[in-house]
Amino acid sequence: MSLRHAILALLTVEKGSGYDLVKRFNQSVRYFWASSFQQIYRELQTLEDANAIDFVTVEQTGKPDKKVYDVNASGIA
Repeated sequence: MSLRHAILALLTVEKGSGYDLVKRFNQSVRYFWASSFQQIYRELQTLEDANAIDFVTVEQTGKPDKKVYDVNASGIA
C-alpha cells in the first residue's frame, strides 16, 4: 500500500485537514509505517492535482486558513 492509498482510505472514513490526517495516521499506523508532515502534505497536493480529492477552505481567526479535504468519486475509483 502506498501513502496515497492510506490518505484516501483515511479520507473515506472522515474528512480532515492535513494536520488532522497526520494525527490520524500517527495514531493508526505509525508503529510500522512512519510518515512526516511534509510527505503527507506533498501527497495531498498530488491528489488534489490529480482531482482525486476535493477541499473547502475554512477561515480561522488568528491562524492561517486551512483546507479540509474529502475524497471524491475519482479518488474512490
